[in-house]
Amino acid sequence: MDILAVLVLYKMNLEDSPTYQSLLTSVKAGNSQFSSLKLIIYDNSPNPQVSIKDIPVETIYVHDSDNGGLVAAYNYALCEAQNKEWMLLLDQDTILPQNFISNIIKNDNFTSMDESIVAIVPKVRCNKLVVSPAQVAFAGRMKSIANYIGKHNQPITAINSGALIKTSFMQEIGGFNKVFKLDFLDHWLFHKIYSLGRTVYVSESVLEHELSVSNFEKSITPERYENILLAEWHFYQLYKSKLEVGIYIIRNAIRAIYRFAVVKDKKISLVLIRHFFNVIQSCFILEQRK
Repeated sequence: MDILAVLVLYKMNLEDSPTYQSLLTSVKAGNSQFSSLKLIIYDNSPNPQVSIKDIPVETIYVHDSDNGGLVAAYNYALCEAQNKEWMLLLDQDTILPQNFISNIIKNDNFTSMDESIVAIVPKVRCNKLVVSPAQVAFAGRMKSIANYIGKHNQPITAINSGALIKTSFMQEIGGFNKVFKLDFLDHWLFHKIYSLGRTVYVSESVLEHELSVSNFEKSITPERYENILLAEWHFYQLYKSKLEVGIYIIRNAIRAIYRFAVVKDKKISLVLIRHFFNVIQSCFILEQRK
């Protein structure tokens, strides 16, 4: 089973990355069954790593001081994955279980017989709750499928980190969408998979991952939150119905009031309020042009 893994770093030393350390442990544990792994370390930090050595797999290190985000890293990896069957997407702060590689091999035995499956995703846990994958309901609502294992025919979405994506599928659709530099790239990817009649296999593997949105006051700056909201709005504009966009606007109004009431840092709330009025203005301008 040929896999190209791409690990994206930002302002973190490789040796300090939980993803890197747990990946090596998993590779060693599954080595007797594992044919080959190529690793791309794509570093979006302002300064390059001081040294990278003693990596037991074939490795390419790329430093991108312009910080092209996840999409630049993934598209670079796609170009390097011409002879690889799968791409493994990894953030820097994910903890992979020791049996992760072994489960990938076992899952491949099932998925190789079903050409409709173009992604294998693990369960991702944050603060003891399984947050990914989730079934996509109307107007962007998410339904937990924490206990599900196997091929999922109804649309789901999942976190990028830990996801295996068929290289041939990504080549077929022309790579990762540059509209989504960082945020909502995962939503776009899984929307694309199901819109083209393909499916996703949910693995039994459980990863630990820290989501920045899980703690607004500690993890998110106003600038970062603004980027998340902008990506979310782009996604709704491009892929949701008018009714769903309307519900999204109402939900944002409620969300702004809630954030203002419970979040101590009012700068975050003000970002959401400003975003709400920008969305209203954008919708008004679009209607005027018709």
